[in-house]
Amino acid sequence: MNCLFPNVRVLTLATLAWVTSLLAILPAWSQDPGIAVPTLTVTVDGELIETRAEWIGGSGERARFLLDINDIPLVLESERVLNFTRDEESRDRLYVQVPGQPRQLVGLRVKAPIDEVETSPLASLSDAEIRGLWGIRICDWSAEVGQKLKLIAPARTCVSFSEESGTSANHVLPALPANLTTLCIQSDEFNNLDELQNLKQLQSLSVFSLNSAPFTCNWLKHATRLESLSLCGCRLSHVDALAGLKELRVLGLDECRDLTSIRFARDMPDLTRLEVSSADIEDLSPLDGHAVLQEIDAAGSSVTTLPVHVPRLRKLRAMSSDLTDDAVRMFRQANPQCKVQRRYNETLQMDLKSATRLRIRTGGTCHRKPEQERILYETRAANEIRPFIAGIQVDEVEDHTGFGCFCCGSTSLEFYDRDELIATIVIHHGSFLAWKEWTSMSNLTPQSAKFLVEWLADRNVPGPREEREKNKRAEQDDKSGQ
Repeated sequence: MNCLFPNVRVLTLATLAWVTSLLAILPAWSQDPGIAVPTLTVTVDGELIETRAEWIGGSGERARFLLDINDIPLVLESERVLNFTRDEESRDRLYVQVPGQPRQLVGLRVKAPIDEVETSPLASLSDAEIRGLWGIRICDWSAEVGQKLKLIAPARTCVSFSEESGTSANHVLPALPANLTTLCIQSDEFNNLDELQNLKQLQSLSVFSLNSAPFTCNWLKHATRLESLSLCGCRLSHVDALAGLKELRVLGLDECRDLTSIRFARDMPDLTRLEVSSADIEDLSPLDGHAVLQEIDAAGSSVTTLPVHVPRLRKLRAMSSDLTDDAVRMFRQANPQCKVQRRYNETLQMDLKSATRLRIRTGGTCHRKPEQERILYETRAANEIRPFIAGIQVDEVEDHTGFGCFCCGSTSLEFYDRDELIATIVIHHGSFLAWKEWTSMSNLTPQSAKFLVEWLADRNVPGPREEREKNKRAEQDDKSGQ
């Protein structure tokens, strides 16, 4: 991903052979359980990458997705094989090569000119090039930028504001094209989002802000076409105004610390997914009997009360929440159709119970280079696999939320049900595990860590044990130096 090439390198057949197994471990492409997950193959500067995209609206052939490449959110429609290249000098321009079509500029990061000689990135584009953009990330706002935005294709272009967007002088979201459909705001500098009241065609809105200024949901009273809404980390006020969003299907309220009620969700007839992870909400009982809700993510939240019965709910994620075991047990009895993820070890053991094959390879699940990976060990023997799975135990007491390192991991455990990949668990530093179903990286118990690294070393996979011993020596050196 960090190598630059002037031309797109088409995937070889050998690389494509890895795509099927790679896609199987990616997070669901669609946030909405009712949307079919398409097959997606993506390269950036010739390197096959893992991707995480989100459904943002529509259905069937008109379904739209948001894909982040090079920190530029892009709207995808029917594209499934995408070879991206970046501008060699600044990386602020993102091009795509779709099979059967010429190379196209689809992503742009707008920054202020470094000196008087330079011009604005938008000023150098033709009107047709601006209309062809799938995403534009604004890092520096100006009146010229506002004028050029009028030329975008509002149904195709995602407009996003970065942390430093040059509007901090008045803290007001500037005027945007009235027919804009996709908007992302990742900035703490806006105190006033009155402009949202003029965006009546919005279908997808994402706001990430830890600003002390409240986000008043009255700003959205005219955005009645919203299908996907995320207000992560916002201090919400007038939340009952959200009840007017009748077409909403995906609602994200993660890390909303002032969220005290979700009564408004009862008035959202099409809501299929609700995210309240790490939020202050305690009571989910207003969701009782919701006719179409299929998924709730309440991991790390303050939830203590669950709805009695949600007929179509198929997944409740509640690791590191305040729920009691009795509350979970009663909910499971009333909702046998729903997969409840409450304890880390229980969730892992449940998902791996059908495993009939274990493969151990180099590398993790991010920044993968499949052509350089090696298979270190593989077995289909049940008398090896079952005890190995039983020996994997993470610390349930430790607060997992927000924990993690920044590496990709060195060794991956791939579990298969016959030939179907059902889980990939990555070992970090011989002591931690990363798995997409957990809220974050999890610390192995001392006994389990020792068992795991010794089991692998006995099968000529010594790397995790060597990492664990190295970390232990470093910890001892630190203590002796204090």
